[in-house]
Amino acid sequence: MKRDLLVREVVAQGQKPPPRAGQTTTLAGECIVIVGGEDDDVTKNDTWAGTVTNDGVEWQQLAKVSTSAFVPRQSHDAVYYNDRLLVFGGGDMINHLDELCEMTLANGAPGEWTSPKTRGPKPSARSHHAMTLVEDVAYVYGGFDGMEYRNDLYALDLRTMTWQCLLQNDDEREPPPVSQHKFANWRGQLVSLWGEGSSSEGPTVGDVQFFSLERQKWLQTP
Repeated sequence: MKRDLLVREVVAQGQKPPPRAGQTTTLAGECIVIVGGEDDDVTKNDTWAGTVTNDGVEWQQLAKVSTSAFVPRQSHDAVYYNDRLLVFGGGDMINHLDELCEMTLANGAPGEWTSPKTRGPKPSARSHHAMTLVEDVAYVYGGFDGMEYRNDLYALDLRTMTWQCLLQNDDEREPPPVSQHKFANWRGQLVSLWGEGSSSEGPTVGDVQFFSLERQKWLQTP
């Protein structure tokens, strides 16, 4: 059945987030959570939550103080799992990060940013990667580390906080390295959508790629 989509401007209530780019925007229960980003090459580490109502979006600032547990960053990515907002990677316009940070958002009361302990080989420092959640596992794919584009794939089991490398970085493997793409979960498959790469065919990747979690491999697409 065809449905018409209605797009309308909503009214911001309360103090809204300042302008920015390169932030993460994550649906966390009934809230939209914005973390970090940059404005005029100045990176941020503030965190905002917007509650959507019939009248608009009511914003509140959750965290704004720079701490060693969560330094300012942009072009990171995030997932929401069991009242926990988890952020990986990003950068400060010069350096790239390999940090995993989390904030608890239980009962509408935010906690402090922390750096949880993990096991296993974690992804290298990067930004412009993509991250998505499938049941109890967060997946990190691709990105840019300041020197090269990447096409490695990592899985983080959030029950045991254990990293696993599913695919090593390999310039010769298809699909080619990519950054600034989007990542989604669809019927037991990871879907990588468009992005920017370094192939000879051009910097813009115009493909949609499917990774089978059951078969642990990228599928051939037409």
